[in-house]
Amino acid sequence: MVSVAVSKLGKTDLVFVQPGAKINSVYYCHNVLEQGLLPDIRRSSNDNFLFQQDGAPAHFTPHCRLPALPCARIH
Repeated sequence: MVSVAVSKLGKTDLVFVQPGAKINSVYYCHNVLEQGLLPDIRRSSNDNFLFQQDGAPAHFTPHCRLPALPCARIH
């Protein structure tokens, strides 16, 4: 699986999920967001962004909500 963020400012680097990895909220928040997408998003937007994602179960758990991601407003 691959994840990428795209906006009018550009795109992030591709974030590859390890083959066979279980995508739960801990893995998603740490490996995909915190270590992958968010550093690129923050760099290109100067921390001025609105982060939206689909309704996948790993995206909407208490672990992935504020304040775990203090600069991302997740809707």
